[in-house]
Amino acid sequence: MTTVTTDLWPLIHTERAALAADLATLSDQQWEARSLCTAWTVEQTVAHLVAGASIGPLRWFRSVLGARGSFDRHNARRLAEHRGATSAETLARFGTGSTAGRARRGQWRCGSARSSCTAPTSGAPSGWSGTCPSRR
Repeated sequence: MTTVTTDLWPLIHTERAALAADLATLSDQQWEARSLCTAWTVEQTVAHLVAGASIGPLRWFRSVLGARGSFDRHNARRLAEHRGATSAETLARFGTGSTAGRARRGQWRCGSARSSCTAPTSGAPSGWSGTCPSRR
């Protein structure tokens, strides 16, 4: 695992703001559509992003332990906590948390994060080369 001391938070905040702007254009039907993570709707996926931006590693670990190691139970609890009563409220929560930074500032660990939901994207984030920052 490579650790690079580059402040990526400005790039992350820019991309979160761009995503919030895109999400603001969605209809109610689009918010209710299944996302590329087919178990979740678009709104649930956004609530998942809100949850991720609002928790640090220790609290995340405690939450998983509280779910008896079940990531499904952990995610369901976190979604219930961070999903708004309406899609507009969920979007507002996303906008509020879009400048939160929960990783240690200035550090990026390439290859340390894995996702069970991967799908092709329509485009890479602006300023992102698609490679680990240490390989640029």
